[in-house]
Amino acid sequence: MSRRNKLDKILRTVERWYEEFIESEFFDKLTEQQKIDSESVITFVTEYMYSYYSASPYKWNAKNLVNCLLNILPAKVSAEISFFESIIPVLCAFIKFLSRKKVLQNADIIISAIRAIERDMIKNAKNPNMWGIAKRLAMVGMAFELDLSDEKKIKKLMTLYNLLHVKILP
Repeated sequence: MSRRNKLDKILRTVERWYEEFIESEFFDKLTEQQKIDSESVITFVTEYMYSYYSASPYKWNAKNLVNCLLNILPAKVSAEISFFESIIPVLCAFIKFLSRKKVLQNADIIISAIRAIERDMIKNAKNPNMWGIAKRLAMVGMAFELDLSDEKKIKKLMTLYNLLHVKILP
Protein backbone atom coordinates (compact mmCIF):
# COMPACT_ATOMS: atom_id res chain seq x y z
CA MET A 1 0.00 0.00 0.00
CA SER A 2 1.37 3.44 -0.92
CA ARG A 3 2.03 6.12 1.72
CA ARG A 4 -0.86 8.17 0.34
CA ASN A 5 -3.24 5.20 0.62
CA LYS A 6 -2.04 4.52 4.17
CA LEU A 7 -2.61 8.16 5.11
CA ASP A 8 -6.08 8.09 3.56
CA LYS A 9 -6.91 4.98 5.58
CA ILE A 10 -5.62 6.62 8.78
CA LEU A 11 -7.65 9.76 8.08
CA ARG A 12 -10.82 7.71 7.54
CA THR A 13 -10.24 6.00 10.89
CA VAL A 14 -9.59 9.33 12.61
CA GLU A 15 -12.75 10.72 11.03
CA ARG A 16 -14.76 7.88 12.61
CA TRP A 17 -13.08 8.53 15.97
CA TYR A 18 -13.82 12.22 15.59
CA GLU A 19 -17.54 11.47 15.17
CA GLU A 20 -17.42 9.57 18.48
CA PHE A 21 -15.25 12.26 20.09
CA ILE A 22 -17.76 15.05 19.42
CA GLU A 23 -20.35 13.04 21.39
CA SER A 24 -18.01 12.61 24.37
CA GLU A 25 -17.58 14.47 27.65
CA PHE A 26 -14.05 15.35 26.52
CA PHE A 27 -15.44 17.39 23.63
CA ASP A 28 -18.13 18.95 25.82
CA LYS A 29 -15.44 20.52 28.04
CA LEU A 30 -13.92 22.48 25.13
CA THR A 31 -14.80 26.13 24.50
CA GLU A 32 -16.96 26.98 21.50
CA GLN A 33 -13.90 28.18 19.54
CA GLN A 34 -11.99 25.01 20.37
CA LYS A 35 -14.96 22.94 19.20
CA ILE A 36 -15.01 24.88 15.92
CA ASP A 37 -11.26 24.33 15.43
CA SER A 38 -11.19 20.74 16.66
CA GLU A 39 -11.67 18.87 13.39
CA SER A 40 -8.97 20.88 11.63
CA VAL A 41 -6.58 20.55 14.58
CA ILE A 42 -6.97 16.79 14.69
CA THR A 43 -6.69 16.43 10.92
CA PHE A 44 -3.58 18.62 10.62
CA VAL A 45 -1.82 16.85 13.47
CA THR A 46 -2.74 13.42 12.09
CA GLU A 47 -1.49 14.33 8.61
CA TYR A 48 1.78 15.87 9.78
CA MET A 49 2.51 13.14 12.32
CA TYR A 50 2.16 10.56 9.56
CA SER A 51 3.95 12.61 6.89
CA TYR A 52 6.97 13.46 9.05
CA TYR A 53 7.13 10.56 11.52
CA SER A 54 5.20 7.74 9.80
CA ALA A 55 3.07 7.65 12.95
CA SER A 56 -0.64 6.98 13.07
CA PRO A 57 -2.38 7.98 16.33
CA TYR A 58 -1.66 4.46 17.62
CA LYS A 59 2.06 5.34 17.52
CA TRP A 60 2.05 8.96 18.63
CA ASN A 61 4.69 9.70 21.25
CA ALA A 62 5.60 12.79 23.25
CA LYS A 63 8.91 13.52 21.51
CA ASN A 64 7.55 13.51 17.95
CA LEU A 65 4.32 15.26 18.86
CA VAL A 66 6.23 18.03 20.65
CA ASN A 67 8.49 18.51 17.62
CA CYS A 68 5.49 18.53 15.28
CA LEU A 69 3.71 21.15 17.40
CA LEU A 70 6.75 23.35 17.93
CA ASN A 71 8.20 23.29 14.44
CA ILE A 72 6.01 21.76 11.75
CA LEU A 73 2.57 23.19 12.48
CA PRO A 74 3.83 26.78 13.02
CA ALA A 75 5.76 26.55 9.73
CA LYS A 76 2.99 24.99 7.66
CA VAL A 77 -0.44 25.93 8.99
CA SER A 78 -1.75 29.31 7.80
CA ALA A 79 -4.23 30.38 10.44
CA GLU A 80 -5.03 33.08 12.95
CA ILE A 81 -3.34 32.81 16.35
CA SER A 82 -6.69 31.85 17.91
CA PHE A 83 -6.44 28.58 15.96
CA PHE A 84 -3.03 27.84 17.51
CA GLU A 85 -4.47 28.67 20.93
CA SER A 86 -7.00 25.87 20.38
CA ILE A 87 -4.46 23.20 19.44
CA ILE A 88 -3.24 22.04 22.86
CA PRO A 89 -6.66 21.96 24.58
CA VAL A 90 -8.18 20.10 21.62
CA LEU A 91 -5.31 17.61 21.44
CA CYS A 92 -5.39 16.99 25.19
CA ALA A 93 -9.10 16.23 25.01
CA PHE A 94 -8.67 14.01 21.93
CA ILE A 95 -5.71 12.16 23.47
CA LYS A 96 -7.75 11.47 26.63
CA PHE A 97 -10.54 10.18 24.38
CA LEU A 98 -8.10 7.93 22.46
CA SER A 99 -6.65 6.68 25.74
CA ARG A 100 -10.10 5.69 26.97
CA LYS A 101 -10.63 3.82 23.68
CA LYS A 102 -7.29 2.02 24.30
CA VAL A 103 -5.92 3.44 21.05
CA LEU A 104 -3.09 5.39 22.64
CA GLN A 105 -0.79 4.52 25.51
CA ASN A 106 1.13 6.96 27.69
CA ALA A 107 -1.56 9.62 27.35
CA ASP A 108 -0.51 11.33 30.61
CA ILE A 109 3.11 11.63 29.45
CA ILE A 110 2.06 13.00 26.06
CA ILE A 111 -0.40 15.49 27.56
CA SER A 112 2.17 16.73 30.07
CA ALA A 113 4.76 17.20 27.31
CA ILE A 114 2.48 19.11 24.95
CA ARG A 115 1.08 21.33 27.69
CA ALA A 116 4.65 22.30 28.59
CA ILE A 117 5.32 23.70 25.08
CA GLU A 118 2.03 25.51 24.48
CA ARG A 119 3.47 29.04 24.86
CA ASP A 120 6.46 28.25 22.67
CA MET A 121 4.24 26.79 19.95
CA ILE A 122 2.11 29.95 19.90
CA LYS A 123 5.25 32.10 19.89
CA ASN A 124 6.58 30.13 16.90
CA ALA A 125 3.26 30.49 15.10
CA LYS A 126 3.53 34.30 15.48
CA ASN A 127 7.15 34.38 14.27
CA PRO A 128 7.48 34.89 10.47
CA ASN A 129 11.03 33.52 10.65
CA MET A 130 9.52 30.14 11.54
CA TRP A 131 7.15 30.09 8.56
CA GLY A 132 7.65 28.23 5.31
CA ILE A 133 7.31 30.14 2.02
CA ALA A 134 3.76 28.93 1.36
CA LYS A 135 2.63 30.08 4.80
CA ARG A 136 4.35 33.44 4.35
CA LEU A 137 2.45 34.00 1.12
CA ALA A 138 -0.83 32.86 2.61
CA MET A 139 -0.42 35.05 5.69
CA VAL A 140 0.34 38.12 3.58
CA GLY A 141 -2.72 37.34 1.49
CA MET A 142 -4.83 36.95 4.62
CA ALA A 143 -3.50 40.24 6.00
CA PHE A 144 -4.61 42.01 2.82
CA GLU A 145 -7.89 40.09 2.76
CA LEU A 146 -7.12 38.58 -0.64
CA ASP A 147 -9.23 35.80 -2.07
CA LEU A 148 -6.68 32.99 -1.98
CA SER A 149 -8.88 30.83 -4.19
CA ASP A 150 -8.26 33.28 -7.08
CA GLU A 151 -5.21 32.01 -9.01
CA LYS A 152 -4.51 35.42 -10.60
CA LYS A 153 -4.38 37.08 -7.18
CA ILE A 154 -2.05 34.38 -5.89
CA LYS A 155 0.31 34.96 -8.84
CA LYS A 156 0.28 38.72 -8.16
CA LEU A 157 0.97 38.05 -4.51
CA MET A 158 3.90 35.77 -5.39
CA THR A 159 5.35 38.38 -7.75
CA LEU A 160 5.03 41.12 -5.14
CA TYR A 161 6.57 38.89 -2.48
CA ASN A 162 9.51 38.02 -4.73
CA LEU A 163 10.08 41.67 -5.63
CA LEU A 164 10.16 42.65 -1.98
CA HIS A 165 12.79 40.01 -1.29
CA VAL A 166 15.10 40.73 -4.24
CA LYS A 167 18.57 41.72 -3.13
CA ILE A 168 19.87 44.71 -5.03
CA LEU A 169 23.41 44.17 -6.29
CA PRO A 170 26.00 46.81 -5.33
